[in-house]
Amino acid sequence: ATTTQLPSIAAPIAPVAVTATANGMMVVAVASNRLIVYRTSDHQKAAEIPLSSPAHCVRVSPDSRYAFLCHESPAELSSVDLLSQSPTAIGRGVKDVPTEIAFDRDGKHGWVLVQGIDRQVDTAAACAQNPPNSTLVRVSYGEPTDATGAHFVPLFGVGLPHPASDVAVHPGTGKLLVSFPCKGEVAQLDPTAAQVAQVSTVVSIPHPHDISVTDDHIIVISKDASPTSSSMMEALRPLGVVQV
Repeated sequence: ATTTQLPSIAAPIAPVAVTATANGMMVVAVASNRLIVYRTSDHQKAAEIPLSSPAHCVRVSPDSRYAFLCHESPAELSSVDLLSQSPTAIGRGVKDVPTEIAFDRDGKHGWVLVQGIDRQVDTAAACAQNPPNSTLVRVSYGEPTDATGAHFVPLFGVGLPHPASDVAVHPGTGKLLVSFPCKGEVAQLDPTAAQVAQVSTVVSIPHPHDISVTDDHIIVISKDASPTSSSMMEALRPLGVVQV
C-alpha cells in the first residue's frame, strides 16, 4: 500500500482525540480541557472552547451540530453546541467512565462504550493487567427539551465478552463493530437487550485500538507488543499495511 501526504493542521497542544463533522466542514479536536474546532476549507482555527474537565473522546452528531465528549473525573458525557459554542454536562446516567461513542444512521440513537481500554496507553501492558470486560450502553439523544442542552438517555446495557477499546457503526449497513485489543481482533455484533452480545470476528490483528468505517472499508489502527511501533490495516478486504 502507498500513502499520500495531506496538508496538516498545526495544533497548539497534541490532541488526545480528533473527529470530523459529517458535513466535512470542521475538524474537532480535544486537547486537555479544551475543544478546538478547525475549518477544513483553510485549516484555520474557528473556535477554542473551554471544558469543565479534561476529555478523552469526542464524536460529532450526524447533523454536525453537537460535539459529544467523554470525561473520567467526574465520569460523564458532555456536549458542546458547535453553533453557540456552549458546553453542557449531560450524561451522568451512564454510570461508568465512558470510553467512546458511536452514532446510528437514524440520528436519534447511539452506543456508549464504558469500561473500555484507554487508547492512550500501551495496550499490551493494559491487557497484561487483566482488565474487566467492557459494556455497551444503548442511548437515545436529540434536541434539548429544556435549558440543559442536548442529552443522552440510557436505554439498556449489553455486556461484551472481552475488554474493548473502540466502537463504530457502518454508515451503510448500520452494523456495529468493536475492537478487542486483548483478543487481537475486530468483531461485528448484533446487540440486543440480551445480557451478552454475540460477536463474529471480522479481522484478526495484534492489539487493534482505533477503528473507522467507510462504505467500502474498515480502517484499523493497531499497536503491536512494542509501544514504539504501530500499523494501519484496511480490513474486510485487506489492501495492505502501512507503517505510521
